[in-house]
Amino acid sequence: MSNSDAKYWEVLHLTASREVIEIISSLIQYESLGMIDLDGSVYIYFNPENKKQIDEILADFKYLHKFSFKWEIQEIEPWHLNWKDNFTPIYVQNQIAVIPDWEEENSRYPINIKIKPGMAFGTGHHETTYLMIEALVRHPLEGKSVLDLGTGSGILAIASEKIGASKIVGVEYDDVCEENFHENIKFNDCNEISFHCIDAKEWNDFNFDYVLANINRNILLELIPKFRGVRSKIFLSGIIDSDEKIIHNECIKNGLKVEHVFQKG
Repeated sequence: MSNSDAKYWEVLHLTASREVIEIISSLIQYESLGMIDLDGSVYIYFNPENKKQIDEILADFKYLHKFSFKWEIQEIEPWHLNWKDNFTPIYVQNQIAVIPDWEEENSRYPINIKIKPGMAFGTGHHETTYLMIEALVRHPLEGKSVLDLGTGSGILAIASEKIGASKIVGVEYDDVCEENFHENIKFNDCNEISFHCIDAKEWNDFNFDYVLANINRNILLELIPKFRGVRSKIFLSGIIDSDEKIIHNECIKNGLKVEHVFQKG
């Protein structure tokens, strides 16, 4: 069953400590369509064909940590449109305002990015996305090339162009994101960004000045060996505290120099 054929979502209701929820979420978020985070539990949405794979991950993990879960079924509906009531602007380094597509630009900020709420990950509200935008602001992107692995909504690709990058490539394996990506590109009048629907793990062209990867730990661990010998500056995000040392060691093992580590939340 393809994404477009599915009539319902499999919803994983996971109950555990905050630390365990974060760890499990990081392991399965790459296959998920979205998540509702409540106090002490989360509801994570999947296409039906991914349920077996998630069950196998949970079965392996239950021997290490205490948690409970159950599956529910929910008919597909445009729940993401409800974000309109809750999507408030965010501001980064007094330079960038990320605003919903229905709001007027904020003249107090040099750069405004308009994002339409959709199924794609990336509004700037999540700490991992915010940190990536913050890192982009700190670097001289004028005339540079940028590769955005796991581009989702395209927010980091858009930010790169607005800051001054002249060539940006967005890579995303989930075809559900593609429509939202192109909508956001259009909202922001971007002309230097191309989209490739392919698994980030299968991408092999790293001839860019900057490489961005805001993905989960497992995918990062598969990507890092590919960065060996690459001359780019590489920004990695999507890493929870307990995984930082693992990612750091993998970078060193593959000849990468870790210049800075930033945390938020």
